[in-house]
Amino acid sequence: MMLAMFSFAATPSTGTLSESTPVLQYDAGPFTVANATPILFVDSGPECGPGQPCDSYKLNVSVSSQYLIANPNALVKVTLYWSDTGAGVSDYDLYVFKGDVGDLDGGTQAPYQSASGANPEVASITPIQAGTYTIKIVPYTPSAETVHVRVELLAGSGGAGGFPGFGGADATAPGKPRYQVFEAPAGTSAEPGSGEFNIGFNPASGRIMTMNAGPIWRLTPAEKFGKPECCEALWEDKSSLTTDTGVDPILWTDQK
Repeated sequence: MMLAMFSFAATPSTGTLSESTPVLQYDAGPFTVANATPILFVDSGPECGPGQPCDSYKLNVSVSSQYLIANPNALVKVTLYWSDTGAGVSDYDLYVFKGDVGDLDGGTQAPYQSASGANPEVASITPIQAGTYTIKIVPYTPSAETVHVRVELLAGSGGAGGFPGFGGADATAPGKPRYQVFEAPAGTSAEPGSGEFNIGFNPASGRIMTMNAGPIWRLTPAEKFGKPECCEALWEDKSSLTTDTGVDPILWTDQK
């Protein structure tokens, strides 16, 4: 009976996303056992193991350097969706980890995630790095649904979207608005994604404050040190000394 309760392995369990295969789809479920993790104030990420059921899918991303040069805004879009079979209260969360990841104890944050209570849940891997990723689905509040996942390789657009004429990242035509991409240091608390990322800019100092679920980081752009260098910045951990976890925290930046 216990084996039947946990028989929800992804079908198929692995796939390779590439320029020739830009779309992958798989199903998982049905889910009948809840896994209400991460636990607030305790976990940084989901718990997955014998007592905390999660679905796991191995995603291999194989894209050429030529493709990434031609499509600097390319991304991998992961969409989790389902049809509720209960009273409309089912909830599934989506986490994407770098590498081949097995059981989790709640101590690892996912770099890319969507755990908002929405249907669908959508997470994006950007910038793209070829390699292996692990997609974890957490049945937070299941009611025997079979969920569906769609993984897409998207070229992205030349602009930020939403505002006509806005330039793309970094190199753009002179005189046009643009944005820069400051990548968080690998393996730090600045790296994981969050659905309600906070950012504040101080025009007096030229520095940028960011907060992601709890950890607070300060960025100093390269031009504040000397000659501007594209997309480089000094990242400094300025997190609270008492707690790095909050309930829907909001960052406020003093601009004076």
